[in-house]
Amino acid sequence: MEIYSSAVSPFSVRVALGAAAKGQEVRARSLPAGGVRSDEFLHINPVGKIPVLVTDDGHGIAESAAILGYLEHCFPSPSLLPVEAAARARMDSACRIVDLYFAAPVIRLFRQLDPAGRNDDAVGQEVQDWIRGARLLSEIVASPSGKVQAPWSMLDCMLAPTLHLSRRISAMLDLPEDPAVTGGLKHCHDSYMAHPGIGPFLRALSDAQHDYDLSAGRRSVRSHH
Repeated sequence: MEIYSSAVSPFSVRVALGAAAKGQEVRARSLPAGGVRSDEFLHINPVGKIPVLVTDDGHGIAESAAILGYLEHCFPSPSLLPVEAAARARMDSACRIVDLYFAAPVIRLFRQLDPAGRNDDAVGQEVQDWIRGARLLSEIVASPSGKVQAPWSMLDCMLAPTLHLSRRISAMLDLPEDPAVTGGLKHCHDSYMAHPGIGPFLRALSDAQHDYDLSAGRRSVRSHH
């Protein structure tokens, strides 16, 4: 298996965490000339985004959640999901909430990162949705979840890099506080950063983003992570 990914992409880190938890090696594949907007890449993923997993038989699988599902199916042991059906369904639901209610407003705010074109009203509305999503997630992760065989779960793969993204975007927007913290998820971020298996992935992400920001002439927000 090979993957189109980026060291600065939290969604690529999701896949890296999943592969590492399963002890699987996924080789990096260089983007074609012209990058994600090239005809060659758009043939693989018409959305023009990374990560994209390329299977051994040449099929491209886009979207981090779908890639994690593929890894779980192909390499069922150790599993990222609980064995018991109800616990597995609860974790599936939590993973969907990460993307639909917490990550979605964060991603929509990418277009507001430039202060020159920022719409403060739009930012305010998205921040409120962001906080609501964080509060919903906080309630879910506070409940005991089923045990998994892998050293960390599917939800951990999804949530840890997303909380890192939350810290990054809140700092880039100069918000007074990360909405994930306001919504009660500070303990999750801190525990992931301290985790001996997950923490190194997040710190490497911070380092790569630091270098990327400086090379682009932007201030680094690594200290916020």
